[in-house]
Parts: sequence; C-alpha cells; structure tokens
Amino acid sequence: MKTKTIKKLFGVICYSLMILLILHYFQLELMASYQMDLVERFGSVMLICALLYIGTWLITTKKELLAKRMYMSFQFMFVFYLVLFFTITLIDPQLGRSVSIESRTWTQVKEYFEATANIVPLRMIRIYWYGLQNGMITLADYCMNIVGNFIVAMPFAFFLPMFSKKMKQWIPFSLTIFCFILLIECLQVVTMTGWFDVDDLLLNVSGAILMFGCLKLPGVKTVFNRMTFGAMDYEDKRA
Repeated sequence: MKTKTIKKLFGVICYSLMILLILHYFQLELMASYQMDLVERFGSVMLICALLYIGTWLITTKKELLAKRMYMSFQFMFVFYLVLFFTITLIDPQLGRSVSIESRTWTQVKEYFEATANIVPLRMIRIYWYGLQNGMITLADYCMNIVGNFIVAMPFAFFLPMFSKKMKQWIPFSLTIFCFILLIECLQVVTMTGWFDVDDLLLNVSGAILMFGCLKLPGVKTVFNRMTFGAMDYEDKRA
C-alpha cells in the first residue's frame, strides 16, 4: 500500500475512535447512575482533541489544505472546550452544582448573593493558602480551587485570537475575557449553582491574559503556528 493510503487509513481510524469516544462521553454525562469526575472529563476531552488533531494531520495529504482543515478542527475543539468549561462552572455535580428549573425571585437571588458572595479581592486566596499551610485542606483541594481557577480559562488565549483578528489585540481580548468570566460568575448566582467570588474572576482572567502574553512571544508563537500547521494565522491569510 502507498504511504498516503496508509496515512488516510490511520486517519479514518482516529476519526472513528474520536466519534466513539464522543458518544461514550455524552452517554456517561446523561447517565443518572454515574457521574464523571474532573479527571475523567478533562482526560476524555484531551483524548478527543488529540484524536481529531492526529486524524486531520493523517487524512490530509495536500499541504495546501492542511491549514484550512486544522482551522476547522480547532473550531470543533473550541466547542468541546466550551462544553467542558460550562459543565465545570455551572452544572458539575462533583463540584456541588445542580441546575434547577424552579423559578427564583429577585429577592431570593439577592439574599443568596449576600450570603455567599466574596467581593474582597484576595480574601479566598489567602484563606486557602492559610488552610494549606495549617493542614486544614489538602494540596489536591488547593490545586483544584486556586491552580485550577488560574488555568481553566487559559485555552481562550489560544482559541479566540485564532478565530478573530480583533482578539489578537490586548485590549479587546482582555475586555472580552473579563466580561465573559464576569457573566459566568453572575450566572452561578442566578442559577444558585455556585457563588460570586471576585478571586475566581481574578484568577480566571489573570491566567487567560498570562497565556495570551506567552503566545505573543515570537519564539512561542512560531512553535505553536508550526504545531497547528498554520491554523493560527489562517484567519489573517483568508482575509
């Protein structure tokens, strides 16, 4: 068999495995008797994205089409990342979140906000650090709440500039990510699936902006553009 044929065959296999994994992922999500934890969710999404990336690379034999197909593949990855992000921040039972269809009055939401909100910057970060130092919480709990909040929004710094030329600039990106995370924090209050925490807002936004800055570095940008086969600059070239 020719090399191109073999590559396409393995590409089809990767796509097939990806589709099966996606179906399995949503099957587990819809099962009332089983709940995936964060490791399972994150691992499944990473494997789905890896299979899509490898499959697209293998199945595309023409170099002139590779950037376009990779760009489309990253669009799909972004959608799946958003599914994961909204699951973690709004509906993950493992994190004590449970969306209810019951209507709530403004008074109930206001009282819930007043009882749970943290509007003092760095307050919860200091509390978690104190708890870690004094053995009141484990390192795993600390990483999930502090480190996890710092890295969870970082992928936005990769995806948004890829799909929008405006998002390649510091101010539009920073404002967009700030408003988006603020909206999520407000939704947690309105749906009562979490609480408004200004430290979560600061950590999410800081992580995304730090990653945005790192991807702006000439050497890092070159490496990522090569890894994506030109998909990072595809929107610029198409325009």
